[in-house]
Amino acid sequence: MNDVFNGGRLVLASGEEIRMMHYRQEVDTEKANLVLNEHLLCIVLQGHKKIWHPQGRLEIRPGEGFFLAKGNYLRAERRMDPQLGYQSLVIGLSDAFLLSLDGMKSRTSGEQAPEVFHLREDILVGGLVQQLLQYFQAPEEKARIERLLPLKIRELMLLFFSAKINHGFDAVIQSLPFRKEASLAALMEAHFRELLTLEQWAFLAGLSLSSFKRKFESAYHMPPRRWIQQRRLQEAYHLLGDGRMNVTEVCFTVGFENLPHFVHAFKEKYHITPKQRQIAELI
Repeated sequence: MNDVFNGGRLVLASGEEIRMMHYRQEVDTEKANLVLNEHLLCIVLQGHKKIWHPQGRLEIRPGEGFFLAKGNYLRAERRMDPQLGYQSLVIGLSDAFLLSLDGMKSRTSGEQAPEVFHLREDILVGGLVQQLLQYFQAPEEKARIERLLPLKIRELMLLFFSAKINHGFDAVIQSLPFRKEASLAALMEAHFRELLTLEQWAFLAGLSLSSFKRKFESAYHMPPRRWIQQRRLQEAYHLLGDGRMNVTEVCFTVGFENLPHFVHAFKEKYHITPKQRQIAELI
């Protein structure tokens, strides 16, 4: 089991089958684009979440959640509660884990299962979610949590399946095509501008941290952080040539947090300053 706390995000995992994150945020963010490399179950605890998907848009309120199968593209926006900020419980699930639920599902035929399922608030689910949140408060109990987590997530899924208000969720799970993993390239392109830790990259990829690093270096022949900086600089070069943003705006748009560092890295790569690149396009 891996557990990581960084920037308001604590991640627990049981092998490669389940990855659970307690996400906390205190400021609003712009819309984020996500390519899902594992099946995603999200329950909003505080604040609101809006998601845009191929079939339309959903607004998820506290106590509610949604399920989306891997391989889908998601555009999301979080809105803070004025006093409490935003919190959610995010659970990544593997094909193998969902397939193991087969015996628990009631067979429903003739129903068109949606790609995104809006999970309504249920009192029994709420009680179990509070138990799961307690797991993040007991880092000394790693071994027990590693054994219990699959059982508790199985219980969570059964509660959703059995709730009348969430009728049809079992049909969604039954109808999953269990697609192949979305490519690592698609994941990196979708997120390279975002301020993510390596642990969060691994979470999105549905891999352990060591597996993510190994897979990345095998594909790109360089460490993830180096590739991310190079890709951000490449994007900055393009945006500076476009001329619609100034140097500072480009710096933060592509994901740099520090303007002097951006200027230094840009000059080291392209042998001109960002301003020189911008002026050259105007001449």
